[in-house]
Amino acid sequence: MNPREAGLLLLTSHLGDPERSPLTGSQYWKLSKKILTLEPEADREVDCGLLLSVGCSQQEAEHIVLLLSQEELLETYLRKAARCGYGCLTRLSPEYPQHLLRVMKTHAPPVLWTWGNTDFLHNPLISVVGSRDLRPANREFASLAGQEIARQSCVLVSGGARGADRTAQEGAAVSGGACIVVLPDCFLGHQNDQKTLYLCQDSFDLPFTAQRALSRNHLIHALGRMTLVAQSNQGRGGTWAGVQANLHHHWSPVYCYQDGSAAAQALYSQGAIPIDCRMLPHISEFISIP
Repeated sequence: MNPREAGLLLLTSHLGDPERSPLTGSQYWKLSKKILTLEPEADREVDCGLLLSVGCSQQEAEHIVLLLSQEELLETYLRKAARCGYGCLTRLSPEYPQHLLRVMKTHAPPVLWTWGNTDFLHNPLISVVGSRDLRPANREFASLAGQEIARQSCVLVSGGARGADRTAQEGAAVSGGACIVVLPDCFLGHQNDQKTLYLCQDSFDLPFTAQRALSRNHLIHALGRMTLVAQSNQGRGGTWAGVQANLHHHWSPVYCYQDGSAAAQALYSQGAIPIDCRMLPHISEFISIP
């Protein structure tokens, strides 16, 4: 890990400590823009004097310097990750998925912790989202979606939750496919195999929070070249909120299963595309890869 990546981690990650106060994404990008104005002196040590010179307040400057000084904490955390077989991709890493940077821009996660085969990130990815309690026809759609994603040499992106997520994952497994599972909590307690890549944002060992769940949903939509919605509740729930955010930001095209529900009709009116099981054998043809 080079010094720039280490600095990004020190500034933006809890590093497993919920009491640590890293910069938010917005704060980090504002700071980056200020530091860039110093070129060609960008390699100067970041101290309070430099930060004050680019417009940071005394309190902001002291906080940033404190974060950057915790190199021992970072080294300990990286050693812990290595012992567990976890990897780390910062948005400065060449291996970081460039598609995420294109669609999420400055909102792309500063760091992705990985557990499994990161080559899956560079395959054609298709996301499947949906409710935890599925109606029979919607369950069949989620299962067939997983199977067809695998059969068409794509990789399924899922959230690993009960319902649509796991149904699609089981479908992909039946067809010998691979899955990327984006977690809202930590790697601990999950079982891994050669066909699964787990991802966590910020830290690999922090518990579930509502904010981590929301951020996880956004990442699922942004990773996929398309997102299939197996089922949604209208106006509530994580699936609805994630689809709304995707339709607003245009992270990936949204295809919603035609189940005749009010939720599906509402999503069509907002730009989602109807899809049924007969279309699933052709979904890879819908993907546009720059």
